[in-house]
This record gives sequence, C-alpha cells and structure tokens, in this order.
Amino acid sequence: MEIERSNNDSSSSLHRKLCANCNEPSKYTCPKCSTFSCSLKCVNVHKEKNDCDGIRDRTTLVSKNQYNFGMIYSLCKILN
Repeated sequence: MEIERSNNDSSSSLHRKLCANCNEPSKYTCPKCSTFSCSLKCVNVHKEKNDCDGIRDRTTLVSKNQYNFGMIYSLCKILN
C-alpha cells in the first residue's frame, strides 16, 4: 500500500522566516538590522517603529564565512 503525500506539506515553510510585523512569510531582509519583512508596508512600519534607516554600515566587520558575491561586489563599488 502506497502512502500519498499531499502537496500542502508544511515542512518546507518551517524553514522560511516570518515577517516581524505580521508573521507572514518574508520576502525582504533589512540590510542594517536583518529584520524580516513581507511587504513595503511592513518595511516602512519596521523603519518607523525601530528608527531604522535600512542602510547597511559598510565598515562593520564581516566574518569569513559570511562573505559572498554580493559583499565582494559591494566592496568593489566602494573602491571604484
């Protein structure tokens, strides 16, 4: 007897981060404080509520394992 698995399996959604304002699945991450948001409305609420400008501090120490292509590209843009 075969067991059918439904396509509504919620195990993949458990690994997804939730919006800090409304607990919906997030689409965006604040570059400054890494807060998760789902929409522009929630991003704006986050910025007002936490007095956050959303601009990453480019002089912050980044560990070796956090380096990725985006970080290197950002650094190259600063140097040019």
